Amino acid sequence: WRLSASPPQSEVMKVVNLKQAILQAWKERWSDYQWAINMKKFFPKGATWDILNLA
Repeated sequence: WRLSASPPQSEVMKVVNLKQAILQAWKERWSDYQWAINMKKFFPKGATWDILNLA
């Protein structure tokens, strides 16, 4: 039996970071501008939303 391969660790961390960012944004009531800036921090240029199945 072979279980489906788990995603690479970097992809898992991106999902964790995204979940943390969403929770923090909700708690702190981020504006659209704050959301955009913080997403660029968490996911620098080159990161794709396809990896997170959010595209």
